[in-house]
Amino acid sequence: ADYHDTIPLARYGSMEEIANAVGFLCSLEASYINGQVLAVDGGFDAAGVGLPTLRRP
Repeated sequence: ADYHDTIPLARYGSMEEIANAVGFLCSLEASYINGQVLAVDGGFDAAGVGLPTLRRP
């Protein structure tokens, strides 16, 4: 629940959304992209919270 509540889009991504990102990176449209990380996480990484913050002692 804590992880879900920190996602800015307030929902988990669907399999289709993840597949679309993978499909894009495998396509010719992405042929000039290299050395990048594409976070398909609903803004979780960009929010700067991170998983260590959610871990309880």
